[in-house]
Amino acid sequence: MRRPWGLRFRVLAAAGTIAVVAAVTFGLLLNALLAQNRAAAPARAVTEARNAIGDVQRLSQDLETGARGYLLTQEETFLDPYDAARRELPAVLRRLAAVRATGAQRRRIDQLRGQLDAYTAFLADVVARGDNSAPTAVDGRQRFDAVRKSLADLDAAEREELLRRRAQSADLRERSIITASIGFAVLLGLIGLISYGAVRAVVIPVGRLQRFARALGARRYGARCRSPARPRPSSSRRPSTPRP
Repeated sequence: MRRPWGLRFRVLAAAGTIAVVAAVTFGLLLNALLAQNRAAAPARAVTEARNAIGDVQRLSQDLETGARGYLLTQEETFLDPYDAARRELPAVLRRLAAVRATGAQRRRIDQLRGQLDAYTAFLADVVARGDNSAPTAVDGRQRFDAVRKSLADLDAAEREELLRRRAQSADLRERSIITASIGFAVLLGLIGLISYGAVRAVVIPVGRLQRFARALGARRYGARCRSPARPRPSSSRRPSTPRP
């Protein structure tokens, strides 16, 4: 005889399975979102570093252009961008160093800072003396080229780091989409199985009871409420042999 709590147990087990699958799917998605959030912080640092590198490039160009324009024309209006760049450059270098406090990039930043300090001191001396000779111009060009090369190396390293972070973020997004798709498919499959089980265990028997009730209402007392055929257990008793 079937125990009365069999259907209840199956329904509770199915509901529990759905809850577990939903919880696991939610946990995996939450972990992926947290990983994306953790990956976003280094990406923001790369953006800040590249912005600071762009500012250093602009200010160093103002230094070179302003000093060269003054030496060629002796007009002090060319010194305005030169003086502004000298004032702003230390703060921008500190901002760049704050973003990259360790690692190979910090060593490049320290090297760049030394080159810019030397270049700024060189330009200050040249501007003060008004030296527009060819050897001084060549020396200044070599110093400025060294600064530009250091800035290019810094920017190339940051660009490579940015591409790596973007690839990592894309991989995390793809994993989140796959996890959500698999979890959704499993949930739909479980819901379909529960619906199928509910139809067989509840809807079909209730339909038989309804037909039986209508038959009784129509005074067809010979009607029976049929149940699904079940296999009968085979009898273990041997057939009796007729006595002679």
